[in-house]
Amino acid sequence: MIRLSVLGAVSKPGFYQLDSGMLLSDALQAAGGIGNSTDLHNSTIKRGEEEIVAKEVFYEAITVGRTLDALNLRAGDEIDGRSQEHDGLVCDSTHVRDHPGPHHQPVWTRQAVRAL
Repeated sequence: MIRLSVLGAVSKPGFYQLDSGMLLSDALQAAGGIGNSTDLHNSTIKRGEEEIVAKEVFYEAITVGRTLDALNLRAGDEIDGRSQEHDGLVCDSTHVRDHPGPHHQPVWTRQAVRAL
């Protein structure tokens, strides 16, 4: 078991105790799954400030079914499920869903992926 941060565009970002034999895709599911705005082509894994799994490797790991162990993850690493961004801003579409109407526009906010 390893304790990882699963952050970014997942339903329940936070710290999770995960089996090292778990698939990377299952780790995202453990955090409530990915949302409509999740961009798996730009998601990464970090150890501190260092990116240890680049976006290309992340996407391949999802598609071929790599485990956390195969990615050499260890306690404290951060799985960052990135959102589709626009100039560093992220669309919060919940505002639009909760308040439909012609005067309600999507709300663009800066998303801190290390907020925990």
